[in-house]
Amino acid sequence: MTDLLNRHAETVNLGVINDAQVVYIDVLQSPNALRIAALPGERNPLHCTSLGKAILAFLPQPEVNALLGERPLIKKTPGPLHRKPISASIWNRFVSMALRLI
Repeated sequence: MTDLLNRHAETVNLGVINDAQVVYIDVLQSPNALRIAALPGERNPLHCTSLGKAILAFLPQPEVNALLGERPLIKKTPGPLHRKPISASIWNRFVSMALRLI
């Protein structure tokens, strides 16, 4: 995590899935003035955060729909991950975008 922070000067989050949310385990804050500040122990819906979306991108689509299917998806952005079930075409596009980032 420290290496990522040093190389990119951006906040680095480590989190796990719990109850269809991402729970932040560790956070190294960016030195930049403009940043998203999460704190260890905080929770956010999986579909609303970059960390949650990165986790979802590497799960099989049926598992994603099972995780997200139990509650309404809060729409916080104009993106397509607020509709259920997530269509295969949207999912494939989402996963391919995630894979380009690594």
